[in-house]
Amino acid sequence: MNAKTLLLVPAAIALGAPTGAHAYVGFGLNLAVPLYYPAPVRPANVVYQTPPEAVSEQVTACPGPGYVWMAGHWSFYGQKWTWVAGHWERPPSPSAAWIPGHWVQGSSGWAWVDGAWTVGGPASAPGVVPTPPAAPPGANAAQPPPPPGTPPAPPAADVTAPSSPPPAPPEISDGTVVDVEPPAPIAEYVPVSPYPGYVWIGGFWAWHGGWYWTAGHFAHPPFRGAVWVSGGWARGAHGWAWRGGHWR
Repeated sequence: MNAKTLLLVPAAIALGAPTGAHAYVGFGLNLAVPLYYPAPVRPANVVYQTPPEAVSEQVTACPGPGYVWMAGHWSFYGQKWTWVAGHWERPPSPSAAWIPGHWVQGSSGWAWVDGAWTVGGPASAPGVVPTPPAAPPGANAAQPPPPPGTPPAPPAADVTAPSSPPPAPPEISDGTVVDVEPPAPIAEYVPVSPYPGYVWIGGFWAWHGGWYWTAGHFAHPPFRGAVWVSGGWARGAHGWAWRGGHWR
């Protein structure tokens, strides 16, 4: 039997087979050739150390109306806890609300859940926190128990409204003295430089009636070869004095 005969045998079987055989052949082809392949599932990054306490951040000035402040958070980067600074971001729609990311403790450790925008809620005025409606008269009065067999009421939906943090506090003047010791500096996540030649200026603790972390940022040097000298708090006879950073 030559090669041409071998090629004609499957065609002859398909043409001479009954209706049931057609269904069987078609079903077998559908199983052998899938229409899609599911995307691979990435395993969750599990950390065995407990995340540190959240940092009180100094909120920068809002870049424009409608922006939402996205608070910073701790990230386990480079085998150590690193603070990812908060920033302003424009929502994808006026009705979008930001659900912050958070760490969740499981049986194997701590896993990070990414934040996400939720779209479809009622629109809020930019930079204004919606005021909850006043309770109607008699709302706090004792209510009669529901009749037997009544299913429990579903819990109230936790809707996150666009945040409206206070305006950024003024900068610290050189020579400012406080009598409270500043916290230890924290390790920051340093992103990729936005432009060639920019210099990273590290974050620091600022005193505004309490300690607030001022996030680091990239800055363009004022002249070629300029070097940034970081500021800091130094303990003196009257307390902790601030000396700001400068270029040299």
